[in-house]
Amino acid sequence: MTATKRTGQLIAVLLLLASAEASPGVPNGAAPQRRLSQAIFDCTERSQLIACDDAMHLKPGDPALLIAEADTLVRLQRPGEAIGVYRNALRLGAEGAIVNEKIAGAEIKRRALLAICTATHGEAGLRACESAWLPGAPDEGDLFKRRAALLQAAGRKSAALSAYLEAARLRPQDPDVARAIVALSDRAADPDAALLTARGAALLKLNRPAEAIAVLRRALALAPDLKSATMQLRVAQRAYASGRRQRTLRAAAASAAESAKTGGGRYSNVDAVSHSN
Repeated sequence: MTATKRTGQLIAVLLLLASAEASPGVPNGAAPQRRLSQAIFDCTERSQLIACDDAMHLKPGDPALLIAEADTLVRLQRPGEAIGVYRNALRLGAEGAIVNEKIAGAEIKRRALLAICTATHGEAGLRACESAWLPGAPDEGDLFKRRAALLQAAGRKSAALSAYLEAARLRPQDPDVARAIVALSDRAADPDAALLTARGAALLKLNRPAEAIAVLRRALALAPDLKSATMQLRVAQRAYASGRRQRTLRAAAASAAESAKTGGGRYSNVDAVSHSN
């Protein structure tokens, strides 16, 4: 049996179940079931994600409804998100053979979109990056970084900064991401405490602790109880103190080397005393 036929049967079963559960003798019981039937139809036949959400709200935790929602995401060219929903359906007891086949198909589409995301500029590249996004995937940080670069190239600096901040959460040691955050946050008109904290953390990654300290103090002036800013400030202060000690030691070593080279640094214009008979 093909996946298409199985999907059609699944939809039919869902609709029958929704109808069968209605209570004709109880006027107040029929309306929610009619709403569920309509939501399932709009989700599966009209690709309306809001209807999928409505159906899940009426019948939470139903793996068949999750599969229907994921199928809709695939039809809407959002295979990355679809894979995540399919996996949720598996965790809730959906039939593995059917769902794994759907995941494999969605993954093929996702890989094709990732290639477009990586190689294509402009809106086409952005759409591909958004469609390929799979929350929790190993490449999620790379995808946000690429999306941020495309947004920045398009002049959408606020959106680019948001994407870089997400990339920083996923790729905390990436210096390119840190440099982009510093550059874009420097132009923010009225940065809040969260943005100042992110800027301070980025400066710290770039080994600029003195600047990080100043920025993080500004963040704490706006939000004194912000734990992330407090933590980053402590790290920056330790890094600054360590750097100052290293600079002092290097200066002392350089001074000692210069002193040794010049014979101790003692000079005199007085000639040595001579004796004659």
